[in-house]
Amino acid sequence: MFKVKCWIDASEQQTKTMNALWELSFGGGARKCIGRWISWIEMSKVISELLRRYTVSLAHPDLEWKVVSRFFAQQKGLNVNYVPR
Repeated sequence: MFKVKCWIDASEQQTKTMNALWELSFGGGARKCIGRWISWIEMSKVISELLRRYTVSLAHPDLEWKVVSRFFAQQKGLNVNYVPR
């Protein structure tokens, strides 16, 4: 689960480490994905358009959700409702 408190209360070294890992899904070093910036642009456009067109809410706000990291990160128990604006 994403906890904003760990970013707010993080030491300078912890913040450096977290900032280095945020882009890990695109690989690292000399073999980092060359299309990562295009992907970020596409995601920002899609997400902003979804938020512009729909009201988004949690289907079950009382349930806890978790992130399962295998080859891809997956959220379990994070169901949302999209209502056209």
